[in-house]
Amino acid sequence: MPRQPRQRSNTRIYHTIFRGINRQRLFEDNSDYDCFLECLRKALQASSASMFAYCLMSNHVHLVLEEGKEPISMTMKRMGVRYAGLYNRKYDRVGPLFQGRFISEAVEDDAYFQTVLLYVHHNPVSAGLCKEASQYRWSSRPTLGRESSLVDLARLEAILPLPTLFRAEAGYSTAIAESLGVSEVREAGCRVTDDEAWLLVASLSGVGSSSDFQRLDRAGQQAVVQAMRAHQLPVRQISRVTGISSTQIIRWSVQ
Repeated sequence: MPRQPRQRSNTRIYHTIFRGINRQRLFEDNSDYDCFLECLRKALQASSASMFAYCLMSNHVHLVLEEGKEPISMTMKRMGVRYAGLYNRKYDRVGPLFQGRFISEAVEDDAYFQTVLLYVHHNPVSAGLCKEASQYRWSSRPTLGRESSLVDLARLEAILPLPTLFRAEAGYSTAIAESLGVSEVREAGCRVTDDEAWLLVASLSGVGSSSDFQRLDRAGQQAVVQAMRAHQLPVRQISRVTGISSTQIIRWSVQ
């Protein structure tokens, strides 16, 4: 079946999402996050695109940006190909790093633009990584107003002044985001963050990266999964941090 063409945005602004293939972790340490941001910076410069918001999570990335002198798909390809190549060489892996084509949605009006920015910045709060969006190191929220930020502040404030954004942030609700079509991923029962869950995987398996874990034999992976279930970690969370399907985890849990 041929691919469906991407929805074009009349404003040239898009909310894009990258996911790791098979829930592959995209970042193993702080240097990987820095590397991704540098790849992103170079892609933005090459295409003259404007960044409005970003958030790097362990196995997915949110970006809100305005198309520059080339199609958004070319800008994202520049960034993705460069980062995947660097990641694969560093961790001695081969094959795709990202889950198929990146997801993109058109941002067509000011109200939705504001909601999408709040949603992106709120991701680590929803995941239990911090209490306030401004505390999360790997998003654009704590960089707003700094000269070193990837965010094109002049372009952002031409659409949405920072004081207005910050006031809206104080009253942000996931219900508001969902009512406007931005889905919030939530999971009941998570007692630890995904990063903490990964540290458990590493300690149980003795591996240093998710790529190494995926090279473990079946028996080794099963033992780790069963130990994590014994720690009462939710199936979906285990799936996210290990890359093993939820169905397989459930099968191993009852054996």
